[in-house]
Amino acid sequence: MSYKYIKEHRKEVKRRIIYTLGGKCANCGYDKCNEALEVHHLKPEEKEFTIANAYNSSWETLSNELRDCVLLCANCHRELHQNIIQINSSSFNEERNLEIVNNLIDFKTRKKNYCKICGKEIDIKAEHCVECYRKLQQEGRPEANELVKLISKLGFEGVGRLYNVSGNAIKKWCIAYGLPSLKKDVIEYAKRLE
Repeated sequence: MSYKYIKEHRKEVKRRIIYTLGGKCANCGYDKCNEALEVHHLKPEEKEFTIANAYNSSWETLSNELRDCVLLCANCHRELHQNIIQINSSSFNEERNLEIVNNLIDFKTRKKNYCKICGKEIDIKAEHCVECYRKLQQEGRPEANELVKLISKLGFEGVGRLYNVSGNAIKKWCIAYGLPSLKKDVIEYAKRLE
């Protein structure tokens, strides 16, 4: 797993935790910055684990621990530990927890999707697998030598209009064929072909 994925996963779990615990500081109502919101165990002697170390736990395990917790901003959390303020009840919201559980179940049991050409399992939003998509993309393209001649006469944008694609797409075709992707280089290449 990449660092970026882990970082995003932790942010998503924290968003769920904050949402489940009311979305704001239970003492002062602060809700501007998620990084400033913290979880406090009301019964520290009974806690099974620290929430900060449990981001890879299942939501069921995490939510069971959250039932004895309250969401506080960093200032109120420090004041609580210094006995300046008192908090006696959890801010855990059962309805919000159920909503998250249902969303997670929907995500895990989502409908599978298959490539319309080869039948390979693919992403839910896609219509074709990568291999079939590339083959479809190549249909209707001119051969490499023909493409070079057209670019030297019409330029990338002109060839793009001819094939109903952008000039940038024509440059990508050149790269796919192993051809140069700058007009001056394509013109020189075309001269060598003659």
